[in-house]
Amino acid sequence: MWSDRGGRLSYDYNLLLTLHVVSAAMLVALLALVALNRREPLAPWLASVFAALLLWTVAYAFELASGSVADKIAWANPQFIGATLMALLWFYAMRRMAAARRLPLWANVSLWFVCLVIIVCAFANPGHLFRGQPVLDRSGPIAFLDADYGPLYFGLWMPYSYGLLLAALLTLIRASLHGPQLVRARCRLLTVATLLPMLVGILFITGALPWPHFNPAISSLSVSAVLCAVALLRYGLLDLTPLARETVIEQLADPLIVTDARGLLCDFNPAARRVLPELRHEELGRPLAAVLSGHPEVLRALHGSRRVAEDSGAEDGLTGGEQQSLRLEVGAGGAGGLVDLRHFTLRVTPVVRRTGLRIGEAIMLHDVTRNMRLYEEARRLASTDELTGLLSRRRLLELGLREVVRARRHGQGLCVMLLDVDRFKLVNDRHGHAAGDAVLRALGRCVRSELRECDLVGRYGGDEFCAVLPGLDAAAAWDIAERLRTAISRLVVEHEGSLIRPTVSVGVASATRGEDVSLDGLMRVADEALYEAKNSGRDRVATTSSELALCEETARVR
Repeated sequence: MWSDRGGRLSYDYNLLLTLHVVSAAMLVALLALVALNRREPLAPWLASVFAALLLWTVAYAFELASGSVADKIAWANPQFIGATLMALLWFYAMRRMAAARRLPLWANVSLWFVCLVIIVCAFANPGHLFRGQPVLDRSGPIAFLDADYGPLYFGLWMPYSYGLLLAALLTLIRASLHGPQLVRARCRLLTVATLLPMLVGILFITGALPWPHFNPAISSLSVSAVLCAVALLRYGLLDLTPLARETVIEQLADPLIVTDARGLLCDFNPAARRVLPELRHEELGRPLAAVLSGHPEVLRALHGSRRVAEDSGAEDGLTGGEQQSLRLEVGAGGAGGLVDLRHFTLRVTPVVRRTGLRIGEAIMLHDVTRNMRLYEEARRLASTDELTGLLSRRRLLELGLREVVRARRHGQGLCVMLLDVDRFKLVNDRHGHAAGDAVLRALGRCVRSELRECDLVGRYGGDEFCAVLPGLDAAAAWDIAERLRTAISRLVVEHEGSLIRPTVSVGVASATRGEDVSLDGLMRVADEALYEAKNSGRDRVATTSSELALCEETARVR
């Protein structure tokens, strides 16, 4: 590129131009590569950086090819646009790539304002404070622009540009040491890509290089461009990057955790941090199983979600896992902290490149607490009588069938009681339906309080109640029924100044130990006994010992 002729450095004009043409071509190729990934959040920033570098490189090539001072200055000024914008845009791009915190508005405005001031000063050169009176150095085959730069150059442009590059460099170093596992390798490459032109530029400005006028920092950008290309192609600079946190992950209301192919924690969003406080930035790069060792329920759900895909024989591992359910205690905890038990669904989805290569997993948790509570409320309403709070008829029969099966399996006795309010129609006619409802509510409370915890009791229909009493023989059931009837006869229901004293008739059916009967058979016998109590004068308990009726309704569900 140069040779020593009588103590003077002589430059190879064709080699210099060729070098810059090659650099420009590489930058154009990088722009095209980024354009193919234009939908990626980082792509516009990298495209802007490469465009600024292209402007700098092309303008410098034209400066070398120019022969007059005016022409060289005309091409030197755009170089400051490219160089200044390159530093600023590279600073923003690396911060986004490393998922650094967004700068406040005043900082952004200040950076762009200073950039504009520098560009204006480069073109206007007020009082020759940016650039001295330029002359041409014709000591070699190439005429170089020789200008003494002033205080605006050294006091404004250099601290601004190199300060931004230094800030980007520190960001990359921090990300390469402590950042997510997936971005550490690319950050190391980009660190070198940032450091190389910085060092060459500083050596040129300080006059430490053997050629005084040729700026090799622009040529070193070709090496940096190659390193960026490697980061793009080899390490997927535009693929799974933490900047997704700002565009997608941060905005998700559902917890999201990202791991690499080895199961190392790569990223998570604030929603995941609120649910799993163990997810801290200090844990990035550690195995997720170790980070969440205090939540075995989450690890079991992860294993269960992956197991379905493995059992299906999907060797490529590109099939998402089955949705799993789990419950987590969420809250502040500690003194005065409220902890809420919440329901989630968990699903593991592979993260793949466009080539199909699996590079990680996305673990999504969806809060279904509200849906679960609505479901439980609907289930409660379906299984509970709204008026009395007792079991509904449907739920009573479902649970009663279970008790029949259990009694037959263990050879235990089982009794059924039917209670009917005496002359309930008169209560409604004399006092109104509201009074009738009050009576039913009072009876429901009384029946529930007089029976055992294991007994099933529900509203069978209208003014009729039913109770299933497991483990009792006929005598014990009779005693309970009589005690219940007596308690109800002493009951006084007050409604709008009226005192209502209800009574009930009770029919009892019992199956002795080992007797093969069905719930329908017991209900039929109890109903017959209830009619007998009604016909005998009401406010009494009746039963029957008819073995024929029980046998005719022998269990159909053996």
